[in-house]
Amino acid sequence: MIRRWRVLALAAPGSLVAALALAQAPPPPQGAPPPPPPGAAAPPPGALVAPMAPPPPPYEAVPPPPGPPGVMVWQPGAWRWDGRAYVWVPGVYVHRPHRHAVWIAPRWVAGPYGYVYEPGHWR
Repeated sequence: MIRRWRVLALAAPGSLVAALALAQAPPPPQGAPPPPPPGAAAPPPGALVAPMAPPPPPYEAVPPPPGPPGVMVWQPGAWRWDGRAYVWVPGVYVHRPHRHAVWIAPRWVAGPYGYVYEPGHWR
């Protein structure tokens, strides 16, 4: 009977420490990407990388265009990462560079190191 108690007494502290360590481990942030696989290509230098996906865009009322129709194009708002959180940048009217130009909106692309920002551009 004494031997059994000693075995339980020796096993119990380790179990308690393991249980406390598991209970105190912080949960991973919601929306955080998994760690990158070994050998994954790093994002390009200067790339804007966020650790989590951006929230859905808020509703944005589009005002009537200033000036004659077709000259100004609405660029919808987009989320930007400020290093700590996403910040909404509201949409704005801009001059179309040429008559057939089409605005390609910026986007966040999930990758092995997080979400990489691809800026908007004209096509």
